[in-house]
Amino acid sequence: MSSVAALFPPGTDLCKIPGGTPPVGQLPNFDDPGLKPVVISVGVILTTIAVVFGLGRIYVNLRKLVLSDLFVLLTILSNLAHLVTMIVFVKYFRHGWNLPLCWLNGQFAQLTYAWENLLNVSLFCAKAATLLLFRQLFTISHAMNVAIWVGIAATFVINASGLVVTSYFSAPHAGETWDEHIVQAVTQNIIFVLYWSVAQGSASTLLDLYIFILPLPILFRLNLSRRRKVQVIAIFLVAILGVVASVISLVFRVKSIQGTTPDSIYNAGVLLTNNLVEMNIALIICSAPAFSNFMRNNVLESRTFKWLRSTLGDSKSGQSRSNLPKTWDPNHPRTGREKAPNQGYIEMSDTWLFHGDATVDIEARGDALTISSDDVSGLQVLKSVNVEHAEKSP
Repeated sequence: MSSVAALFPPGTDLCKIPGGTPPVGQLPNFDDPGLKPVVISVGVILTTIAVVFGLGRIYVNLRKLVLSDLFVLLTILSNLAHLVTMIVFVKYFRHGWNLPLCWLNGQFAQLTYAWENLLNVSLFCAKAATLLLFRQLFTISHAMNVAIWVGIAATFVINASGLVVTSYFSAPHAGETWDEHIVQAVTQNIIFVLYWSVAQGSASTLLDLYIFILPLPILFRLNLSRRRKVQVIAIFLVAILGVVASVISLVFRVKSIQGTTPDSIYNAGVLLTNNLVEMNIALIICSAPAFSNFMRNNVLESRTFKWLRSTLGDSKSGQSRSNLPKTWDPNHPRTGREKAPNQGYIEMSDTWLFHGDATVDIEARGDALTISSDDVSGLQVLKSVNVEHAEKSP
């Protein structure tokens, strides 16, 4: 059949026929906004924050771009494309019985195909960028390095296979139109696609847990006070939101295979919204270190911010200078022989992991951690953490 209209007698107004059967006691309501308020508010707010973080990272690394920065850029573009298409066609995110049947046409089939592909591309780029960030932050042991590449390989397999399955089942074959394809989707129950979606969602959720847990053993081994350790770990706990969103999307994938007439379109709307949250959380996490550097160097050190701080009577900088010994003059010309007080001991500040040049070296021979940095001046002085300084080879 050439279109959904061919399933009904000639002259039938499909815009007056609901796309699903309402529950007992309910009537179709074509004016129902459905998920429109949730999709627009959550999508716009979270995507804006994530894009700002991502652009901040790219700005900071503009002169030293690496592979993970390319993944961040692709994630930004795919997230924006995903959000725009969701907002433009937000009318579809409602219960099937509140959706006119005339909306289920070739355009809807194309839109569904685009959403699924953007989802797979964005999730792969965001998760790969996060894993590659771990390699930048930590000069790691061989076992940790292998674990990271295993995660990247699993991410590629999960999302690349999703692209293949989507291209085969969600797009028309040779000689078939999009309108003909949507008729098959309406009249046939494609069991494989539904169960594949559940399997892919389960694997993706497990991968999210894997990525979330991966850096925690390293953080627990750092020689930090309990308060400092909690602050550092709290940075990574933001990823819990992404894991929760992944679990919720898996729940609605499972609901799509339960019952004889599942509310597939509404479930898809919830699923896509949670996946958008998951993608943006991943983008925020992998961009946070460089964005912190951007804020520190381009915002906190700007004339405007310094003027506001002085206007509000902020004297913290003066107090911190007064705490240094009088023999230590930061404005005195350097001869190369002076030493900062207590050199050999450093304190990792609350955002030490967010210094782009800081790394953590975990030796495979033992449990000792070596903290190294190309910008030691950015670390505060303390007598509680002993750090070995090795001269860099020329």
